[in-house]
Amino acid sequence: MVELRFDDLLDPKLTPAQQQMVDFAEAHPADYSVDAVLAGARARTGLTEPGPDNGWAERLQVWIDVAHEPNRRELARVSMLALSIKFLANRMRIYDFAARHPQVREIEIEAPVMVIGLPRSGTSHLVNLLAADSRFRAAPLWELNQMVPHRGGGPGPDGIDPRYQATAAAFAAAQAANPYIKSWHPMDPWRIEEDIEILAADFSGYYPEHLLQHAAQWRDYYLQHDQTQHYEFQKLCMQVMTWFRPGERWLTKYPAHIENIPALLNVFPDAVLVETHRDPVGSVVSQATMHSYMARTWQHEIDYAHHLDYWRDLSLRLLESGLRDRYLIESRVVDVRYDTMVADNWSAVRAVYDTAGIELTDRARDEIQGFIDNNVQGRDGRIVYDLRGHFGVEPVQVRKPFEDYMSRHDVPIEVR
Repeated sequence: MVELRFDDLLDPKLTPAQQQMVDFAEAHPADYSVDAVLAGARARTGLTEPGPDNGWAERLQVWIDVAHEPNRRELARVSMLALSIKFLANRMRIYDFAARHPQVREIEIEAPVMVIGLPRSGTSHLVNLLAADSRFRAAPLWELNQMVPHRGGGPGPDGIDPRYQATAAAFAAAQAANPYIKSWHPMDPWRIEEDIEILAADFSGYYPEHLLQHAAQWRDYYLQHDQTQHYEFQKLCMQVMTWFRPGERWLTKYPAHIENIPALLNVFPDAVLVETHRDPVGSVVSQATMHSYMARTWQHEIDYAHHLDYWRDLSLRLLESGLRDRYLIESRVVDVRYDTMVADNWSAVRAVYDTAGIELTDRARDEIQGFIDNNVQGRDGRIVYDLRGHFGVEPVQVRKPFEDYMSRHDVPIEVR
């Protein structure tokens, strides 16, 4: 197994591809504004209405304000403009389709299985492991990038959906920008991606924090607002996607669902939640390291300690919210320990199926085993993190605030 180390994390040396992107953005600054996003989405979709006025422009403005903070490079604004146009275009297409096909809102989304837990705690592997069972209806990245196809934009003579091809091209570009991404968070078109993509189309969720490495202004705004309306939007998106490609039962994942359990249950009252558990130190150092690496092209000066503190605090908030609200859905929560799942993928599958009332058929066994065989951990390299060397702190210091969570869920220490 190849070990991947961040040898230049504290002294960034841009790759030629990274330097090219930074230089291009500086030479072509973005007009990242609400008007520019709306104009771009209208041009992309051919539609005029952005959808219901539920505060989307106000939320987008907060994203814009964060991107214009003094320490942000021009590449941050160029990138966020392009992403915001994509998100608004998705929103416009969803509401336009629902207006033309009102019966889509009658599609039942029954007992969806939703994977939650800290980022970097195995949620992506788990959702893709389960989604190998073709009975599940899950959303791959190629579909989330554009939930409603262009009119007349179906598969070409080669049978490949153009949305799949566009997503494959975007992943190739992402690997040029971040050579660690395939090992850290692969974004192949077929992989099941998280609900962050859906919620971002309504300008909610914690997308700005992930893309901009930290976004305190957005975080504070987000935490002041009930998220029920955004889960209603997510349900509508799931209904529209079901219209185009039906399935037996929805499967999704998004770490931040754990801090919005009451709002989620307002919209999905029969949901089954699958919570992954990992030593928070392993999760936090992974998040802080990768965001610190990404910051080399998005920030002028990198505050490594701030990145560690930010993602530790965000992780603590998520877990404390889960401890607080779990009682609302206790009988329908499946606990999956990261170390146990890594040792035996089938232990996680059996636990989910038992609670969700799903029969583990011979076909499902074969499909899931095929995924396991083709996605061995570390296949694309194993990233080695250095909490002490890069952030100057001891694991016990990072772990201290999480003692209640680790005790309640019997989470073993991973990083010593």
